[in-house]
Amino acid sequence: MNSRSNARAGTSQPGRLAARRRKPHFFALLVASVVVVAVILSVGGSQAFFLIPSVVPARTTALAGLARAAEGDPAASKPGALPASDCRQELWALSKTEARVGYHLRKFMHEQGVEPTFQLSDAPEATVRQFLVLHAEGSLEQFEVASADALAELDGVRGRDVFAYWQWHEVTGQQAFGTKRPDGVPAQVVNQFLETFKADGFERLEMGTAIQVAKVRAFQKRSIAGHALWKEFCASHRGQEINFDPKSWPAEHLQRFLIESKEESA
Repeated sequence: MNSRSNARAGTSQPGRLAARRRKPHFFALLVASVVVVAVILSVGGSQAFFLIPSVVPARTTALAGLARAAEGDPAASKPGALPASDCRQELWALSKTEARVGYHLRKFMHEQGVEPTFQLSDAPEATVRQFLVLHAEGSLEQFEVASADALAELDGVRGRDVFAYWQWHEVTGQQAFGTKRPDGVPAQVVNQFLETFKADGFERLEMGTAIQVAKVRAFQKRSIAGHALWKEFCASHRGQEINFDPKSWPAEHLQRFLIESKEESA
């Protein structure tokens, strides 16, 4: 064997020795695994799950803590039930997953003598906490929402007729505590609206002209203050708080805004 072969043999020998040393570790791990499996099987199928720690979502435990606190459990009032800073986050999360939450909260506010707000984040913190307790307990009124066909029909009507869009806001302001989401209000609100609209039961108003709409839009674009004035005007009309498109406003309201805005900017 030449010197080059000897060098290769010399360098490969430590690797073989290391491989031999690792084999006992492999067999030890294999034996340990077999022992663990045997223990689990001896415990029994249903009891074996107790060897694995359960994970309960923080949101679920937090709401449960609020419910216990409402029942007088002193331990539940400690931090961890649902910190005050988390109330609005919890409410926001619920509103994204449950269509009825907005209606439920505004109705609860009305029953508590608190003026319902369109923006859920504007609800008083104490009211939000009480509402979350009721939600966790399942104490809120359950109601049916309109069928998919009725919801589609409503969307079509509002899309074709700006007066229907305006009138839907008016109706929900009066009958649904300001909740505009069609799939988040009781079915009778949607069904009655469609029946009345198709029967021409609503007093039809003359909607804004193209000139009026253009003037209002131009006023908003002129300055930040102009945009704020228009939003303030919308907020002052119950039911139309988020109806920011002047195209879906009656002519008489647009005319009044244009007159008032001139006085404000004068």
